[in-house]
Amino acid sequence: VEWRVDGATLVDERADERTPLRELLAAHAAAAGRRPPVACDLQDPETFALLLLRAPGPANDPRYDRLDPSVGLDLNLADRCVIEYPQIVVARPGDVDRRFRLAPNPVQLFFADDQSTSAGGHGEMRRA
Repeated sequence: VEWRVDGATLVDERADERTPLRELLAAHAAAAGRRPPVACDLQDPETFALLLLRAPGPANDPRYDRLDPSVGLDLNLADRCVIEYPQIVVARPGDVDRRFRLAPNPVQLFFADDQSTSAGGHGEMRRA
């Protein structure tokens, strides 16, 4: 895992995929014997955002997916394309809108329960 924090790059060559991301990040702070590498409270997800560069995508218009710091790489990277290794940006919440463009969420389709039987068992697909 490559972490990008305030212009610095931190690397986990081997990271347990089930360890919550905030714990992986906190290990870098503990190794340096100081506060987290970004001014944030790792127990409060309102003070920081973890972003993953969406791939594939155009280099001139990068988009990011927000990751959940309370779960590990296994759940955060499920159904996502990662080329070579995950590159995670640690950003302040105010920087998310100014410096990073979030990728649109994929369209979620579901079958409407109340219409599935009246449509001959075929159901109707709607956007969530």
